[in-house]
Amino acid sequence: MIVDFAHPDWFNMSSSTGMASNPDDPHYDNLTAGWLKGEYVRMNTSEKDYMAGNKGIVVMNPGAERE
Repeated sequence: MIVDFAHPDWFNMSSSTGMASNPDDPHYDNLTAGWLKGEYVRMNTSEKDYMAGNKGIVVMNPGAERE
């Protein structure tokens, strides 16, 4: 991960595997080819920007009572 702290809303990252930990998920090894080439993925941490392009929202509430 490469972070420019003068602009913390963006960083570049790479991974030898992928964005998922499940081997059956298509994103399990989706970053390997780029990692082998020394490529990076630009990531955005600005809530306004990433909410505009999200695929959905998962809300986890560990303090909620179970049914």
